[in-house]
Amino acid sequence: MKRAPVMQGLLLWSVDRQPINAMVSYSVDDPFAVTLTFLDDSGRQTVSYVFGRALLIDGLEGPAGEDLILVGPHETAAGFTVLTLTPEHGAIPMAFYVATAVLRKFVDKTCALVPLGREIDHLDLDALIAQLLGVVS
Repeated sequence: MKRAPVMQGLLLWSVDRQPINAMVSYSVDDPFAVTLTFLDDSGRQTVSYVFGRALLIDGLEGPAGEDLILVGPHETAAGFTVLTLTPEHGAIPMAFYVATAVLRKFVDKTCALVPLGREIDHLDLDALIAQLLGVVS
Protein backbone atom coordinates (compact mmCIF):
# COMPACT_ATOMS: atom_id res chain seq x y z
CA MET A 1 0.00 0.00 0.00
CA LYS A 2 1.42 3.33 -1.10
CA ARG A 3 1.27 5.99 1.60
CA ALA A 4 0.62 9.65 0.85
CA PRO A 5 3.53 12.05 1.26
CA VAL A 6 3.74 14.37 4.24
CA MET A 7 3.44 18.04 3.27
CA GLN A 8 3.54 21.14 5.43
CA GLY A 9 3.09 24.74 4.37
CA LEU A 10 5.70 27.09 5.79
CA LEU A 11 5.88 30.80 6.27
CA LEU A 12 9.54 31.74 6.04
CA TRP A 13 10.93 35.13 6.92
CA SER A 14 13.90 36.60 5.09
CA VAL A 15 16.54 38.59 6.96
CA ASP A 16 14.84 41.78 5.78
CA ARG A 17 11.59 40.51 7.37
CA GLN A 18 9.80 39.72 4.13
CA PRO A 19 7.37 36.78 4.40
CA ILE A 20 7.93 33.98 1.90
CA ASN A 21 5.58 31.07 1.29
CA ALA A 22 7.14 27.64 1.03
CA MET A 23 6.30 24.00 1.48
CA VAL A 24 8.29 21.15 2.95
CA SER A 25 7.49 17.61 1.88
CA TYR A 26 8.53 14.04 2.58
CA SER A 27 7.78 10.84 0.70
CA VAL A 28 8.39 7.15 1.31
CA ASP A 29 9.74 7.09 -2.26
CA ASP A 30 12.85 8.95 -1.01
CA PRO A 31 12.88 8.09 2.70
CA PHE A 32 16.17 9.82 3.53
CA ALA A 33 15.25 13.22 2.06
CA VAL A 34 12.94 16.17 2.51
CA THR A 35 12.16 18.79 -0.12
CA LEU A 36 11.82 22.49 0.62
CA THR A 37 9.97 24.27 -2.19
CA PHE A 38 9.53 28.00 -2.51
CA LEU A 39 6.17 29.18 -3.83
CA ASP A 40 5.39 32.30 -5.80
CA ASP A 41 2.46 34.59 -4.99
CA SER A 42 0.04 32.37 -6.92
CA GLY A 43 1.19 29.23 -5.08
CA ARG A 44 3.21 27.80 -7.97
CA GLN A 45 6.45 26.04 -7.17
CA THR A 46 9.57 27.97 -8.08
CA VAL A 47 12.81 26.65 -6.58
CA SER A 48 13.30 23.44 -4.59
CA TYR A 49 16.06 22.21 -2.31
CA VAL A 50 16.36 18.51 -1.45
CA PHE A 51 18.33 17.61 1.65
CA GLY A 52 18.56 14.95 4.33
CA ARG A 53 15.74 14.48 6.78
CA ALA A 54 18.40 13.77 9.42
CA LEU A 55 19.93 17.21 8.74
CA LEU A 56 16.58 18.85 9.45
CA ILE A 57 16.07 16.79 12.61
CA ASP A 58 19.59 17.52 13.89
CA GLY A 59 19.18 21.21 13.06
CA LEU A 60 16.19 21.50 15.37
CA GLU A 61 18.48 20.73 18.32
CA GLY A 62 21.69 22.49 17.30
CA PRO A 63 23.64 23.72 14.29
CA ALA A 64 23.80 21.09 11.54
CA GLY A 65 24.93 20.87 7.94
CA GLU A 66 27.67 22.36 5.88
CA ASP A 67 28.21 24.00 2.54
CA LEU A 68 24.89 24.36 0.72
CA ILE A 69 22.35 23.85 3.52
CA LEU A 70 22.65 24.76 7.18
CA VAL A 71 19.92 24.35 9.79
CA GLY A 72 19.99 25.45 13.40
CA PRO A 73 18.17 27.21 16.21
CA HIS A 74 18.06 31.00 16.00
CA GLU A 75 20.70 32.40 18.34
CA THR A 76 18.53 35.07 19.90
CA ALA A 77 14.89 34.44 18.93
CA ALA A 78 13.63 31.43 20.85
CA GLY A 79 11.14 29.35 18.91
CA PHE A 80 12.70 29.98 15.51
CA THR A 81 14.95 27.87 13.33
CA VAL A 82 17.30 29.32 10.73
CA LEU A 83 17.60 27.69 7.32
CA THR A 84 20.62 28.95 5.40
CA LEU A 85 20.62 28.01 1.73
CA THR A 86 23.35 28.61 -0.79
CA PRO A 87 22.17 28.67 -4.40
CA GLU A 88 24.26 26.90 -7.02
CA HIS A 89 27.35 28.46 -8.53
CA GLY A 90 28.66 29.99 -5.32
CA ALA A 91 26.01 32.64 -4.94
CA ILE A 92 25.57 34.43 -1.63
CA PRO A 93 23.90 32.30 1.07
CA MET A 94 20.35 33.26 2.03
CA ALA A 95 19.02 32.86 5.57
CA PHE A 96 15.36 32.23 6.32
CA TYR A 97 13.61 31.99 9.66
CA VAL A 98 10.76 29.58 10.39
CA ALA A 99 8.79 28.67 13.49
CA THR A 100 10.46 25.65 15.10
CA ALA A 101 7.10 24.23 16.24
CA VAL A 102 5.94 23.97 12.62
CA LEU A 103 9.10 22.09 11.63
CA ARG A 104 8.79 19.77 14.64
CA LYS A 105 5.21 18.96 13.68
CA PHE A 106 6.38 18.11 10.16
CA VAL A 107 9.27 15.96 11.44
CA ASP A 108 6.93 14.10 13.80
CA LYS A 109 4.66 13.26 10.87
CA THR A 110 7.60 12.01 8.78
CA CYS A 111 8.75 9.80 11.65
CA ALA A 112 5.25 8.37 12.00
CA LEU A 113 5.39 7.47 8.32
CA VAL A 114 8.98 6.14 8.37
CA PRO A 115 10.67 5.83 11.78
CA LEU A 116 14.25 7.00 12.02
CA GLY A 117 16.60 4.16 11.27
CA ARG A 118 13.98 2.32 9.19
CA GLU A 119 14.48 4.30 5.96
CA ILE A 120 16.30 1.44 4.23
CA ASP A 121 13.20 -0.73 4.61
CA HIS A 122 11.41 1.62 2.22
CA LEU A 123 14.01 1.80 -0.54
CA ASP A 124 13.28 -0.03 -3.78
CA LEU A 125 16.89 -0.91 -4.56
CA ASP A 126 16.03 -2.62 -7.86
CA ALA A 127 14.28 0.51 -9.11
CA LEU A 128 17.13 2.70 -7.87
CA ILE A 129 19.74 0.61 -9.69
CA ALA A 130 17.63 0.60 -12.86
CA GLN A 131 17.30 4.36 -12.65
CA LEU A 132 21.05 4.81 -12.20
CA LEU A 133 21.75 2.54 -15.17
CA GLY A 134 19.13 4.27 -17.30
CA VAL A 135 17.08 1.11 -17.68
CA VAL A 136 13.43 1.75 -18.48
CA SER A 137 10.93 -0.74 -17.09
